[in-house]
Amino acid sequence: MNSLFNLLNVSNREYVIYRSLLKQGSVSIRELAADTKINRGTTHEILRELVKKGLVCYQMSGARKRYLAESPQKLLNIAKEKEAGIKELISSLDTKVIPELEAFKIAGSSPAAKYYEGEEGIEKVLLDILYSVSQTKEKQYYAYSALPIRKYLYKQFPNFTKQRIAKGIQVNVIALGKGGEEVQLAQRKWIQNSSYTSSSYIIIYANKYAIVSITENELPYAVIIEEPGLVQTQKTIFQSLWSLLP
Repeated sequence: MNSLFNLLNVSNREYVIYRSLLKQGSVSIRELAADTKINRGTTHEILRELVKKGLVCYQMSGARKRYLAESPQKLLNIAKEKEAGIKELISSLDTKVIPELEAFKIAGSSPAAKYYEGEEGIEKVLLDILYSVSQTKEKQYYAYSALPIRKYLYKQFPNFTKQRIAKGIQVNVIALGKGGEEVQLAQRKWIQNSSYTSSSYIIIYANKYAIVSITENELPYAVIIEEPGLVQTQKTIFQSLWSLLP
């Protein structure tokens, strides 16, 4: 539950103080510190933050302040304010900020290459495939599949295929060697060659070209190259080869 309050920018200690105030009613800092087992100095600082956030108020009792919790409904109000802010941010990112940044990136003179290590790195590549391809009109990508790498590919992301299908993304696969399953929104052709020992899996998607492979010590890694010209060339080669395979 506390993690949900963290999303509202309410820390665990602030939550403890707020809950104690709801339980006790009007209390002094000394009484609050005693109930929460948080020292008085820290309690005072937390109360200042909660007052700023509108979750706590105080009343004067002589020369001293006694603190009260505002209605829990305030938490819902904060959440709604954040929701409105997030919606505005998403709209701004989608219509203005990202297009401007993308235009700046495309204007660069050199292709972007990113390197990822381990199975967690491969998972990041798979997530990027789902996101990037879902943003394209054709919602399709192409892959060269090699048997040695298949056991690493979805180890950290076993639901990748389900998510791909849910997003309506088509994949055409040229399998180098035997293996592979028939699944929805996927077409597969094979190059049967018993001497083929490649340990690389190549994915052509959106404006990106990814290579997933393993080192001699069987450590998986991945590289993404973002270069539209390279991608278009590789896509043309793939489609030409695809048309020749039975």
